[in-house]
Amino acid sequence: MNVKVVLTLILLSITSYKVCAINVTYIADTNRYTPFWQNVHDIAHAAAQDLDINLTFIQGKGHRLLQDKIIEKIVNAENKPDLLIFMAHQRSAFKNFTLLEQAKIPFVTLSNFSYNDNSIHQEKIAYPQEEFKYWLGEHYDNHFQGAYLLMDYLISRSKQSKPKNTLIKALSINGDFASQSLEKSAGLTHKINSDEQTIIVQDIVAQWDYAKAKSHFKSLYQRHKGIDIVLAASDHMAVAAIEGAKELGLKPNKDIFIGGFDWERRAFREIKQEQLTASAGGHIFSAAWLLVKVYDHFHNKVVFHPGVQSPSTEFSLININNLNSMEEITYQNNFSHLNFYCFSRTFTQQKDYNFSINDLIVQLSKQSNHSCH
Repeated sequence: MNVKVVLTLILLSITSYKVCAINVTYIADTNRYTPFWQNVHDIAHAAAQDLDINLTFIQGKGHRLLQDKIIEKIVNAENKPDLLIFMAHQRSAFKNFTLLEQAKIPFVTLSNFSYNDNSIHQEKIAYPQEEFKYWLGEHYDNHFQGAYLLMDYLISRSKQSKPKNTLIKALSINGDFASQSLEKSAGLTHKINSDEQTIIVQDIVAQWDYAKAKSHFKSLYQRHKGIDIVLAASDHMAVAAIEGAKELGLKPNKDIFIGGFDWERRAFREIKQEQLTASAGGHIFSAAWLLVKVYDHFHNKVVFHPGVQSPSTEFSLININNLNSMEEITYQNNFSHLNFYCFSRTFTQQKDYNFSINDLIVQLSKQSNHSCH
């Protein structure tokens, strides 16, 4: 029998048509609900309601070994989920994937194992739907693109404030050494390498800590005799750099340009007050977009593909020019007025998804009474 036919039959056996609600368990890779994770949680639950999905959020405690125990408990439970979503860690991947395969629980990982992985790792688990047929796919954001986009904007703003051909010094404040952080570093470095006027003085890790980010910034500013741009991996650390800059007598958005990630509530205030230059984000909707794909998967749409994976979503920027429209769909709780079913291929009958923030804004302006029309 043709290999493709066999694979299709296996996937159909994994994906029986669901006439009742879909039970999905999502293990959040966090040890507490930060403002960012609370938004992810709220938006995902709004999407689940639209899509007739019973969504269970579990805190993974931000620790690989604790998450391993959670997965073991799920595998051994009498009532198993129709699908499991979690951040896969390389050191536990083979063990957890094997358990889930044996239990016949379909799962989607939030990891990007295609990025900087090693041959030993890849030989053990391969790619989705290869060695592990119940591993449907990877769902992850394009952190390379997000950092490139943010650095491009920060460089542009810095150049506008300086005489032509002035050297621009950039500092990167990362959160950790995880793959997403490495992707951010690669994205901003790629942009800087393409700009002869800009150099990166250092790429440091502050462990997502406000005090460390602030202290490191002040020390490095003095060591390098000035810094013109700071790209922080979170808005929390970006605000820390802003406070550090003001303590050194600098004026944000004039003497120095600082950007972050996550679209935190405070970031909106700092942008409005013209302290923070920009924030890259949109990934607060990422879990909701994945649920749209899960819904289509259980309604016989081929949305998860075997082999090497691609980013599922890209980042957008919030700055002083688009602040009002962006704020409307994030912190005014207007996502509850969206119908996420309208983005499904079951409804649109389109070949591809449109998970852009601009389309969210358009849909929000069109919809009334929670209708897709």
